[in-house]
Amino acid sequence: MIFILPTSYDLFRWNKTTGVDNWLWKDVEPTISEVTRIVPANIYSNFDYLSEQFIQSAIVSGHRYISDINDLEQERLGVFHYPVNISAGTRWASYRGYLQPAIRYHKRISISPDSFVKRILFKKNKAIGCEYTKNGVTYRAYADREVILSAGVYSSPTILMRSGIGDAQILTQIGIKSIVNNVNVGQHVIDHPEINIQHHCPIKFSLNRYLTSTQKLKEGMKWLLFRRGIAAVNQAFTGAFLSYQDSQHPQYQLHFWPAYFSDRTALPGLGGFKIGINLCYPASVGEIKLNPLNTCSLPEINVGYLNNKDDVKAFTKAFQHTRKILSHSPLANISMGEETPGLKVNSAYQIVEYIYSNVDSGYHSTSSCRMSSTKDMGVVDKNGAVFGVDNLRVIDASILPTVVGCNPAATIMIVAHRLSQFICTQNN
Repeated sequence: MIFILPTSYDLFRWNKTTGVDNWLWKDVEPTISEVTRIVPANIYSNFDYLSEQFIQSAIVSGHRYISDINDLEQERLGVFHYPVNISAGTRWASYRGYLQPAIRYHKRISISPDSFVKRILFKKNKAIGCEYTKNGVTYRAYADREVILSAGVYSSPTILMRSGIGDAQILTQIGIKSIVNNVNVGQHVIDHPEINIQHHCPIKFSLNRYLTSTQKLKEGMKWLLFRRGIAAVNQAFTGAFLSYQDSQHPQYQLHFWPAYFSDRTALPGLGGFKIGINLCYPASVGEIKLNPLNTCSLPEINVGYLNNKDDVKAFTKAFQHTRKILSHSPLANISMGEETPGLKVNSAYQIVEYIYSNVDSGYHSTSSCRMSSTKDMGVVDKNGAVFGVDNLRVIDASILPTVVGCNPAATIMIVAHRLSQFICTQNN
């Protein structure tokens, strides 16, 4: 639900990474303006007590407050309230904003839920449709003009590989006829890796106080009747973009969660707060491969976290800097002590050991079918068209040339919006 726009630096990195030449700020700014007029991005300030104390502690520790993180004329370094795409107590997802209205007004749209796409169908090197199964029955759908693949960062490359687009040597070994030899399919996967620091605090300050049966019923009814209350928001009210050295661009991002968690589940009866530390521009990348024993099963995913030692160094510095923020009042006065990893983890060696043992996903993976200027560096061209075949595009998170330095949802929406306009113009 967090809706943060990309910066000109993010788009510059795209050009630098894969050479795409029509995704610089001057090219994308008109689309950003269009999307921000469509998508609501609301800020919930003074909604939660702990979150406001985090803001104050960050300011006391020397960081500036940014009133609107999507004001791209400001330097993006500081602490802020998160803008979220929530309208009337409900997430304003791409389905709600784009697909649902299209279904309502364009009767030609047909959706087949609970279906599994096995492969793209080709006539020579021209995509003509797809083969899918539903309830154990195989179907084929044919396209008059183009096939557009939007299955996401993990499924889009696996569908391409099952269709014969990928590393020809590997595909041939597992019995798939190669149509396009492209070793980049499923490669260059990049995520914002995350580590956490968690503190105990009195439950009266923590969102865990809403997890009793009585409170859940009360808040649930409040949402059902009025679309208001704690169930109408996403609970990440505040965060920060920070740098641990002299840099005009953020090196790590903080998500402040005003609740106590066990793993990723908030628990009743305990109070606390957690802060997630994400690297904005990690160097480590992973890969996605088909399961050679069953190509229609879940793919083999190697996330690649921390395979570049620079990320370990960056995490160590970000961890130490974040602890300094949490040591300042007023948040320090509320804390009942650091629970994870605990103050026993203090030396550089201990911090590195904790990072290796606890690194997790920020759920921001991109770039497994990345855009590039040539087939040697990517899977699709600057307009999302798959190299080596006709009438096939990929449009989703997988085509970002590399990860942006923030939550990527807004960026993905912007990319899809811009490419949909290009397709409409091309097809009159």
